[in-house]
Amino acid sequence: MHPGNDRPAPASIVAAGLAYRAKPVRPPYPGRVPDPAAPVIDPADAVAAAVLGHPTVACLDGGPFGAIVSYLPVRRRVLGVQVAARSARVGVVVRPGVALPRLSEEIGALVRGVLGPVSVEITFCDIAEEIPTGTGGAAAPDTQRAADGDHAGLA
Repeated sequence: MHPGNDRPAPASIVAAGLAYRAKPVRPPYPGRVPDPAAPVIDPADAVAAAVLGHPTVACLDGGPFGAIVSYLPVRRRVLGVQVAARSARVGVVVRPGVALPRLSEEIGALVRGVLGPVSVEITFCDIAEEIPTGTGGAAAPDTQRAADGDHAGLA
């Protein structure tokens, strides 16, 4: 049947498996009723918070072309985290001086701690540069020249 009328669906639609079928309404969490007063936290937000809590992760990154991203309601995105039913992808920028295989295991454990037993793909997008010490917070000379309008050091 077509939704909204009593005519049967055309045979081509039924054969293609595109006919509308009403599904029974089930609670979102089988066996328990969610508390309506509890804040709803998206899994992508929870994964992002867990990964950013690691001391050697500088920030999340979307990877090449911004492909690692979760699209959430109200036009919100979580760049650097993509969560699917049985897998997750994380793109990170790390601080220098850490062994990447060990960091990969640690980040995977953090993600599995949030999502449960899923496969985790980690993309190391970049290594963050250390901020030079001893400058007293002043900008480097080349940066200061560019800020004053002197482009590429030309007079």
